Amino acid sequence: MRQMKDSGIEWIGEIPEGWEVRKVKKIFSIVNGSTPKSDYSDFWDGDIIWVTPAEMSDDIYIIDNSKRKLTTLGYTSCGTTLVPKNSILISSRAPIGQVALAGNKLCTNQGCKALVSNDEISEKFFCYFFKIQSSALNSLGKGTTFLELSSSELGNFIVPYPPLEEQQRIADYLDAKCAHIDQCLELTRQSMEKLRAYKLSCITEAVTKGLDPDVPLKDSGVPWIGQIPVGWTLSSVRWEFENLDGRRKPISAENRTCSDAAYDYYGASGIIDKIDDFIFDETLILIGEDGANLALRNLPLVYIAKGKYWVNNHAHILKPYNTNNLYYMAYQLECVDLTNYITGSTQPKLTQSNLSKIPVVCPPLPEQERIAAYLDKKCARIDALLEEKQALLDKLAEYKKSLIFECVTGKREVPSCWNR
Repeated sequence: MRQMKDSGIEWIGEIPEGWEVRKVKKIFSIVNGSTPKSDYSDFWDGDIIWVTPAEMSDDIYIIDNSKRKLTTLGYTSCGTTLVPKNSILISSRAPIGQVALAGNKLCTNQGCKALVSNDEISEKFFCYFFKIQSSALNSLGKGTTFLELSSSELGNFIVPYPPLEEQQRIADYLDAKCAHIDQCLELTRQSMEKLRAYKLSCITEAVTKGLDPDVPLKDSGVPWIGQIPVGWTLSSVRWEFENLDGRRKPISAENRTCSDAAYDYYGASGIIDKIDDFIFDETLILIGEDGANLALRNLPLVYIAKGKYWVNNHAHILKPYNTNNLYYMAYQLECVDLTNYITGSTQPKLTQSNLSKIPVVCPPLPEQERIAAYLDKKCARIDALLEEKQALLDKLAEYKKSLIFECVTGKREVPSCWNR
């Protein structure tokens, strides 16, 4: 077992004898980015890659393209700088701490900083190191309107510095190990997507066709609904719900107070905070009014709020009339195709007017109750499987982070005889 020594940096801990710790500015030049004027068409749609924080994520290791590109005129107009392939890109605001390697020569906007090596190093080794430093880098952010990581703070950040040959060996080892973990993560995500699709198909089938496979059907006249049982009626949100949007009130984050007896505070994506007061004290249906989820549908769109709670102005509030079962109607609204009802591309919105036009299928009340009870049991089983898979995702992500930390700080030795 190799000898270890104190690094002198608490969160790094011990490192192997023969390793050093250095400040970022002793290894890299820090290059800032910039943005040309957006209203000058001659500055845009060229062939110069221009990266922003929006194009970086935990799952992206190499960036070799960008959504928008600059012309030579746009590049020279704004003071951004081309950095070489294998430069390390770090987002310095909105958010801080996303990291990737440059797969080509490129430049960035002012929300990123590029680390260009001054020494012969393995950039990939340091990219792995920075990939697990999001929290530490965030803690160095300063600002009132938004947090930003300065070049000075980044330059003084301490990193472990093994000998070059060991940097390269660790990077190769992590490439192989992380590729396997990433494959497991992707397969788990795919299985979760299939489960979600299956759940949605079960809901759609039950709320539009019922539970009797032999029942006679008729055309609903709505393409995404298709045929419905004879004896069911087609209506719309306007006629089946009371809209309570007039009672909702937004409260800014700084004005929300919270105690041990706090109530749920709902927004477009469900519970987003706790608050010391409530508006509603009954079970109601909430449906998101705005946000990307209206188009992406990667989160639930409909929530059932119970007990005492507060709702801001980003969620519509619906109360079914007594001829309808609240839980059946919530299931039905979750599977609505919103394509023709949302407006806006940058910020999708479901207006109250368009919400009221959404068609709903209305079986007799006893049948609504049977369908809701059936879906409660069916969806509970699917949700339990999804929870198990989410727990696996969390464990894999934590293992990956732990593996990287142990390797880049020398606590796990990669033997010199290691190969793929």
